[in-house]
Formats: sequence, C-alpha cells, structure tokens
Amino acid sequence: MNFKASTKFIKSKIKELEIPYFNIVVCKDGEKVFNYRESKYKDDNDLLTMYSMTKVITSVAFMQLVEKKMVKITDPVSKYLSGYKNLKLLNGNKVKKEMTIKHLLTMTAGLDYDHNRPALVSLLKKTKNPNTIDVCETFAKDGLVSEPGEKFNYSLCADVVGAIIEKVSKQTFSSYIEEHIFKPCGMKNSTVETNLKLLNKTVPDVYFKNGKATNIEKISRLVKLSKNFSSGGASLISTPEDFSKFLNALLEGKLISKKSLDLIDFSHIKETPFCLDVQKYSIASFDYGYGFLVRVRQVESPHGMPVGEFGWDGAAGSYCLCDRKNNISIVMGMNIQDWPNYIKDLHVKIVEQIYDELRSNELI
Repeated sequence: MNFKASTKFIKSKIKELEIPYFNIVVCKDGEKVFNYRESKYKDDNDLLTMYSMTKVITSVAFMQLVEKKMVKITDPVSKYLSGYKNLKLLNGNKVKKEMTIKHLLTMTAGLDYDHNRPALVSLLKKTKNPNTIDVCETFAKDGLVSEPGEKFNYSLCADVVGAIIEKVSKQTFSSYIEEHIFKPCGMKNSTVETNLKLLNKTVPDVYFKNGKATNIEKISRLVKLSKNFSSGGASLISTPEDFSKFLNALLEGKLISKKSLDLIDFSHIKETPFCLDVQKYSIASFDYGYGFLVRVRQVESPHGMPVGEFGWDGAAGSYCLCDRKNNISIVMGMNIQDWPNYIKDLHVKIVEQIYDELRSNELI
C-alpha cells in the first residue's frame, strides 16, 4: 500500500508548524494500514493526555448500561443525582422542563464548562478530595444557562454522565471503564483515573507563543478537582495505538450493539448553533451535527468521508474518526494546547489526504 503523498504532506506540516509530537494510526477492517510518527523527545513515549477524547468512551460506556436495561436515555437526571431536582436558571426562574440523560448526551442540558461556580468552589473548600458524584452534584446548583433541551452548549455534561455510570453500575467511573472498555479492547496503556504518577510520564503539553513552543506545567494539564474525581469528559490518558484498539472494537461490535451505535452517531443536533459554538475549540463545520457526545458528519465529503462518520478530539490536539460504512478508524495524537488557534484545520486536511490515498489503494 502506498501512502507516500500522505507521508510527504504530514512531514511538511510538522516541519512548517514545528509540531513537537505527532502520531497517526489508520486502520481498515481492524488492521493497521498506515502509521506515521515524529517526536522531538528522545524516548519512544506515546502516552498522551487526550482530554475530551474521553467523551467518546463515556458515551459507549453509558450505552452498555442501557443495553443491560439498567438505565434509560429518557430518565431524569434527578433519578440518580439529587442535586438535579428543582432546578433553576441563572436568573432564578424555575426551569420548565426536567433535565434528562438525553439532554446530557446531546449537550443540551443547560450546563456550562465553568469550574469556578460557587457551589463547586465551596465543596472543594469544605471537603478534602470529594468523589466524582459529589463534584458533579454541584454543577447545576447555581443555576442553568438555558432550559434543558433549548440549545446546544458544550459543557460538563459528559462528567455528569460519568457520575450516573457510577450510580448505576455501583463502580467508580475509572473501574467501570477499566473492566468494560479497556480490558475487552486490550488497552494496556490507558486510564481515566486521576493518576499523577502516570500523568508525569506523558508527553508534555505545549502551547505556542510568538511561534515558540512552551511546555505547560504537568500538574495543571488535567482537571484535578480531587484525586477521587474522574472526569467523564476529560480524564483520558492513552496512546494513539490504544485508542485505535477502542475504535476498532467499536466498529467490530465488541462493545455495544449496532442499535446502540446508531443512536450515538445519529445527528440529534443539526442546527447552525452547534457549529458556531463548537468551532472555537473542536473540529467542526457545517458538514457536522452532534450525536451522543460525538460530532457526526451530515454531508458526504468529496474525499470520501461518508454521512455518519463520527468522532471527537481533545484539548491538546488528539483526534479520532470512526467510519462505519468503510470500516475505517483514524487516530491522531498531538500535544498542542489551544490548537484551533495554531494548527486550525490541519486534522481535516490530513484526513482528506488519507482518504484520497485509501481510494487510490482501493481500500474504499
């Protein structure tokens, strides 16, 4: 198989943008067909803080519990978390509609991404190392930014789904993911635990200032509200190879049924506000809608990415794509914070180049 053009393009962009770490894994029918890696670091370490790539795993984990009839998508959040009863808006008015788990999965629950809300700050002052459920119970106490179901707002919804997974499974979020996702997939280099020792082994995150890469202090690179808190939205430490195993298992039907995956990669949110909100910090265009914690392609790409192609990305530039029609998975690993303002649409351009060569190699 020939991926010379993709290799040349990727190498040129790494040099042009001075990207310190890059690793891409492309699989077709569960088999690796292309891999390119460059790192300015001396060792062969591929362990990354993948941040919001966690959301894809959280979505799949929740659907496992739905399949076991332990929870329903339509259940009110207050059935599992008492802090979501009698909700109010920020202006003090009572909400008109009850928040459901579907609102969380589609980011329409009325939450935000503010870790400085008074209720949370108060909990952290009063309680040493609160757990996942305790932390998530505070997210709505100071008021919602909008009515549940009213509009898309990228927020802490996935963290709350993680807390519900704990309540329903009677396991910690990290132990549930380890047992039901990582072990079945053979992911030996992944965790969603707040593990400072492992964090210190990851490739350092960087940000670019005046064209120069500056390391970010490792201790600040994950949301560490408490050592007993695991974020359903941002706690993943993994490698591109490991995450590729997850996507391939998902495509092979090893984790959830086709019916469940159909719900995840269905565009529940199709309106313009989704794209306008998400493009500030994620891969988004008007070609995409929003499923259950993932973006979902609504318009076929001229390069061959089909309707239904889905995935997400992370705060330091890691990216994933799942193509059920062609049985293709793509994972990119990077370590650049605030990447939308630096590398812009690089992920998309690389994926387009890859798909061009997948077609020329008659793999799609």
